[in-house]
Amino acid sequence: MRQINDQEFTDYLFDQIMQGNGSIMTSTNIAQLNRIAYDLYNIPELSKDQIDSLKKIIMICNALYNDTTMTILPIEDGFYDQLLEKYKVYDEHFQVGATVIEFKGIYEARPDKVVATCPVTFFEQPKHKNEIAENIYNEIMQTGKFFINADDFRKVENHNTGYITKRTHNTSHNHPSLIGTLDKSKFVLNQDAIDAGVFNDPNVKVLERDFFQDHIKKGIIRPDQKLDVVVELKYDGISVEADCTDHVISARSRGDTGIGEAVDYSPILAGYPFHHAQAMKDEKPIGVKFEAIMTKSNLYYFNQMRGRGYANCRTAIIGLTSASDAGKYRDFITLVPLAVDRDDTPYIENRQQEIEFLNRLYISHGQPLRYCYFSGTVQELLYLIKLFWDEAKVARDYLDFMYDGIVVSYLDEGIRAKLGRKNFINQFSQAVKFDPLEKQTIFRGYSYEVGQDGRITPMLHYDPVSFNGTIHTKSTGSSFDRFQKLDLRIGDYIDIKYVNDVMPYVSKLDCDANRKNTNPKAQMIDHCPVCGSKLVVSDSGKLIYCPNQECPARSLKRMTNMLSKLNIKGFAEATLKQLSVNHLYELAMLQPSDLDQRLGTADSAAMKQIISSMYNDTWNDYMIMGALGFSGLSRKKWQAILQHATVAEFQTAFNAGFDVFRDFVICLNLTPAITKTLIEQWEFFAQDIQFIVTTMHLIDTKGNQITYKKQIRFTGFRNPQLCEQLNTAGYDADDGSITKKTDILLVPYAGFASGKVDKALKYGAQVIPVQQFLDNTNLYLGEDLRLH
Repeated sequence: MRQINDQEFTDYLFDQIMQGNGSIMTSTNIAQLNRIAYDLYNIPELSKDQIDSLKKIIMICNALYNDTTMTILPIEDGFYDQLLEKYKVYDEHFQVGATVIEFKGIYEARPDKVVATCPVTFFEQPKHKNEIAENIYNEIMQTGKFFINADDFRKVENHNTGYITKRTHNTSHNHPSLIGTLDKSKFVLNQDAIDAGVFNDPNVKVLERDFFQDHIKKGIIRPDQKLDVVVELKYDGISVEADCTDHVISARSRGDTGIGEAVDYSPILAGYPFHHAQAMKDEKPIGVKFEAIMTKSNLYYFNQMRGRGYANCRTAIIGLTSASDAGKYRDFITLVPLAVDRDDTPYIENRQQEIEFLNRLYISHGQPLRYCYFSGTVQELLYLIKLFWDEAKVARDYLDFMYDGIVVSYLDEGIRAKLGRKNFINQFSQAVKFDPLEKQTIFRGYSYEVGQDGRITPMLHYDPVSFNGTIHTKSTGSSFDRFQKLDLRIGDYIDIKYVNDVMPYVSKLDCDANRKNTNPKAQMIDHCPVCGSKLVVSDSGKLIYCPNQECPARSLKRMTNMLSKLNIKGFAEATLKQLSVNHLYELAMLQPSDLDQRLGTADSAAMKQIISSMYNDTWNDYMIMGALGFSGLSRKKWQAILQHATVAEFQTAFNAGFDVFRDFVICLNLTPAITKTLIEQWEFFAQDIQFIVTTMHLIDTKGNQITYKKQIRFTGFRNPQLCEQLNTAGYDADDGSITKKTDILLVPYAGFASGKVDKALKYGAQVIPVQQFLDNTNLYLGEDLRLH
């Protein structure tokens, strides 16, 4: 039987859908449809037939969206939007919609719900819910968007063409009342937290329980009291405190609220105009708090002008404001007004007047502070806030900027005064963060990657999903243990969550379609996909390894990581693959002619310089040993090991024979795990270490006092890359215990509570949200490390 091509398949599927044959949307056909759509999306210029196929794919999606109740559509919404934009290049008048089709063969089931029983209960939904939701949505979506297009490049003014030095990165706040952060909830309703199975998690806050109910218990409000609140979008950018008239006079970052120091943004923002604030011209400056954001429209052009590849608006605005030539790109910054210093504006009597004042005078590029006012009892307010939260989540796909939640605040000045401000946190407001961006799609199978220690990482492949304009088709499955817990079959519906703006996290949906999936369960491979060695399961049963230390995949990863740990940047795996070296000594022995032959001119010259540094520069012994690739032995662990013996003493014992070496290591009284690793793996690295001992200029740790700039600890999150960067810069950084020597404890967000936080405060250590730390390293470390 002749195999049909992509165009014929699309035509056939389209004809069946137009006839109402819903049963044609099988898992296999959906996979094929996504594959064709993804291929078309990546073709720069489509042919006439390809344009027709793309149109039919869009029309298939339109028909299923309009005429069925499918909650998981064959092509994910964000990806569909990007396909639609591509098609409109060829047909700008195309209208989204579909004729009415009566479908057969599409059914879905929904799980039962657990019902919350709480002191403040959720009241019956009013009949006018849709009308309320529509009004809220319209308020969120108000006003147009500003962006700089390609024709405007020449119009961008160079407001400050000079370079900004570190001297500008240390200044005081002019308006302390505008500085601070927010307490944050993860859910609006107790019911939401119960449904997610985290209601009793002490680290999870709920607006209903931890804001309104808490205030009821304290007697600040009553359950039957008529209350007024304002609910705003929580913009995702950088906080700015500024002195303004009809333009910015001076500006600062949020910085360190505890010591009142911040980064001076005046070289970037001074002179930034507010065209609606003519009434403030020649008036005494007032304090205004803004959120500096980058719009989605501007992101592409900013990347083009700056020659960068920022993936989302938040990383772009951080990159812009931290750049030494940031003044050149000021027109890409949008300042959204959030608050005004009331001491400067006594004519403003309440928060409602404040917002209206800000949106009348201090909007830039058409972006106001978006909000709704609500009145009612606590029960009624919770319902309206949940509607706003839901509508705001939907609007994220359509608005031209990023935001990560909403902010709820009392309007009553008496309540605000009673609750006040504590530790630079306004107690009369609370943010409700959105879940990580979340999409549903279909699992299509596994591939496998081999790490430097031989660990096998399953990679999950699925139909395309889009987060912040980036299309994803695969995610890491982390480990053998995670593979087993997911228990996936090809064709299963899965949930993709975009965590920390970088990592798509996969979980399996509990739905009828998955329960009815008759495909066999995915099976873990039992041989290395690169060298073919029989895989070994760890003692814990959670990991699976390739035991062959000379496996090409392991060697490539090990060499790439080695250069990275030695702070040698710019050499990707592809470059090292061309060199065909598996060890440090092999790299060092390469001749200039070998490098010229295998690499291009630029890479060859750079590698020659690196090899020269191996012979001529001075190296700390723990840096070299920590980079080689001993399993589980970080640079910091090597610092501890090499206090007991030098690298040369280890190698001398090894050269004397295995028994001598084993006894030598055992006598050092290291931990059993480290002792085992050294004994088992030294032989594999012996030639590297011989080269290090006989050729390189080492500074021995043994006999030298180890000093660190500061001791930094982590709690509530893990970031091995940040740890590595800090340790490289001379800091003692890890997620270990808190002692009296701890200088800084990094936490995931302001208000995070844990035993480590309590201990750090007791010992007088600074407790700093990690993003605040990253934005202001010069304040906390005395040097601008540009960490990420």
